[in-house]
Amino acid sequence: VMAATREVFQDLLGGEAVLDLGKLSDVSRHGIPAEVRGEVWKYLLGAAKPDKSEEERQKKHVTLEYQALLGNVTYSAELTRDIRVALKRYQGVSGPALTAEHKSKIENVLVAYTNANPDFEEHILSTRTLSGAVSLVVPLAYAVRLEEDVYQCYGLLCRRISDFMPNENIPDTVLRFMMYFRTVIPTLYNHFEEEEVSMNVWAMSWFRFFLVCELPLPCLLRLWDTYMAGEMERGLHTYVCLAILAHCAEELLELENSDILSLLHRLPPMDMDKIIA
Repeated sequence: VMAATREVFQDLLGGEAVLDLGKLSDVSRHGIPAEVRGEVWKYLLGAAKPDKSEEERQKKHVTLEYQALLGNVTYSAELTRDIRVALKRYQGVSGPALTAEHKSKIENVLVAYTNANPDFEEHILSTRTLSGAVSLVVPLAYAVRLEEDVYQCYGLLCRRISDFMPNENIPDTVLRFMMYFRTVIPTLYNHFEEEEVSMNVWAMSWFRFFLVCELPLPCLLRLWDTYMAGEMERGLHTYVCLAILAHCAEELLELENSDILSLLHRLPPMDMDKIIA
């Protein structure tokens, strides 16, 4: 199915007094033009309400809440330093280069989120998931224009991921994925076994952060169009991960342990429409 044009999305976004969220979700599954992606994601995540009569009041509320959170410092100086280090690392492995505006936006959003969620800093430091938490903001910072909207979208995305994939469920999910992997691509699975590639080293991140740390940004944005439209909750992610392995299998079979992990941590560009299909 071909992706809908920008005009189709603009008609949906600018039409009725109450936006048809079901129709917006349906057309978004096949990809969203970059020019309207941020606005569409806001509706799909629930950051913008379908009833447009509420729009101005909601915008004002979000702006005031965000400004208050930025001014209420409860986080440590170490967190700011660690966020900046994680952003440098992201830029080094994932590209494209983050502009100063992107970096500032991401840092401020994480600071505000930490102020709103006091346990967040301790959690990401104790579980060593700061780089993943930073990476989750990056696609939102690229797609969504206003910083306060990025903050709101980030909170809603974290909640959606937590509801669908609680941390305690990830090991079981990865275990099921490995069973599918062994059945569907046995040659590659056996190669990983022979090369002693630890599944936990790469698969846990693939499932905890939905490939945000591994896929090139344009591929990630396209994949997340589909996930934002509700396919994350329908279990598509397991099959996407299998499709990526199948796509990369020929190259992976030629590699040894450390090179296999390098490729799995930094995936090459690929046609995400084919992967999702």
